[in-house]
Amino acid sequence: MSVISIQTKKVLDLDEVLSVDNSDYMMIHDGAGLKKMKVGLVFSVSNLYQAVFNPATGLDEYGNALPAPAAVNSNFYWISNGTASWTPPGGSVAFDWTPGDWCISNGTEYARVPAATVDIVARQAAADVTTQLGTFLNTAAGHNGIYRGKYLGGTVTTAQYAAIAAGTFDDMYIGDYWTIGGVNWRIAAFDYYYRCGDNADLRTHHVTIVPDSALYNAQMNASNITTGGYVGSAMYISNLEQAKTTINNAFPGHVLTHRVLLTNAVNNGKPSGGAWFDSAIELMNEIMVYGTKIFSPLSDGTTINYDYTVSKTQLPLFAMRPDLISNRITYWLRDVVSSAHFAYVNTAGLASYLAASYSLGVRPAFSIS
Repeated sequence: MSVISIQTKKVLDLDEVLSVDNSDYMMIHDGAGLKKMKVGLVFSVSNLYQAVFNPATGLDEYGNALPAPAAVNSNFYWISNGTASWTPPGGSVAFDWTPGDWCISNGTEYARVPAATVDIVARQAAADVTTQLGTFLNTAAGHNGIYRGKYLGGTVTTAQYAAIAAGTFDDMYIGDYWTIGGVNWRIAAFDYYYRCGDNADLRTHHVTIVPDSALYNAQMNASNITTGGYVGSAMYISNLEQAKTTINNAFPGHVLTHRVLLTNAVNNGKPSGGAWFDSAIELMNEIMVYGTKIFSPLSDGTTINYDYTVSKTQLPLFAMRPDLISNRITYWLRDVVSSAHFAYVNTAGLASYLAASYSLGVRPAFSIS
């Protein structure tokens, strides 16, 4: 039987080709008749950069020069399939190849995979952003900017303590909490006191925690005085002891002691003196809660109050969830407001002040490492 001419074959009868090269031909009809064209031309039509380039000449198979960004931009990235042995133009860097990206096919030529037409500069930016984002999220700054509110368990695990110590804070974000002893201990900040201190800056990575509710009620002082400031108060001297016991039992051996500036003198109702103290568990101040002073005295240009503090920014927890500031509870803050009053947070959400002899909630902040 004679061989059937290709002109008499149906399309489905033609031999199947499993792979093509840019120099192979294909059929195309331009409206005036059937023509042939190279496969590579289809790719170059669909995308200016889809072509095979020879790094030795800097030209593609049609005689076109390399895309300008690749030749002149030292920050330009090519994607590599791992087999290339040459350095891309312009001092570029080669990365592992994935379908749809630019690839270097071998040591003599490179081609863009024709399945995608994503711009090469955008591809570089995406790679850079992915790398930088991954690095950023493994820092206190990255975790301080994300609220999640996830339950982390009934105890801090060994792995979680290791992540805190490493400063990567893996799988911990603002608002996450442990429930221990019936209390939700919620993450309020990461590395809040990092690089603070008088003798030596604190270089221990840590997580600052605030309980969702007051642990109990207590007075700032037995009478309506603020003599001695926060450090001279009954709250600082003795009324925080119950909170310290509860917190140390919940986080044994991991409550961080660090250096802070605290008010220890008051003159005419205004803070007039202070000093550095070893601190582990303290009442919060107005700045930690609200992000600014509300009732604690400000310098008036003549009188400069001794209200210095390392707790100088709002805790990220309260910046992202201001509803958790009051949390429908009333509790003391450590700021001196007058000769008889300290600042406090009202159950109705008010920022206010009250005479020191009132018994209000004790909601301290502390850090674990």
